[in-house]
Amino acid sequence: MKELMKKVLCMVLICSILFGIGTIVHAQEEVTDEIDIEKMMTDAALDWAETFQPDIEYQIGEVIPVYNVNDVIASYYITYEKENAPAGYIVLTIEDEAIEVLEFSFEGEIDLYG
Repeated sequence: MKELMKKVLCMVLICSILFGIGTIVHAQEEVTDEIDIEKMMTDAALDWAETFQPDIEYQIGEVIPVYNVNDVIASYYITYEKENAPAGYIVLTIEDEAIEVLEFSFEGEIDLYG
């Protein structure tokens, strides 16, 4: 019985680690105003950059909402700057009250219009 319990707990732990990787930042409060959501997104973008590049001080360049076919904001495209020069981007979305990273790079940018 002890062995079975150990195996079950081990499987639960492995699953929680594997499926928990996609969630990056949990929303701390319910926000209804778009400006507050953009602030949450920029804070999350800076936290993400600091986590992976702690020696580099990034600033936020542009914050561009990306709309789906129903004209609802689906994600935010946020550019990074370093010493007033482009330094990459991140694409964030809110799913199940959590901010998730869809894509990022500390180099280049996405051509949203091309």
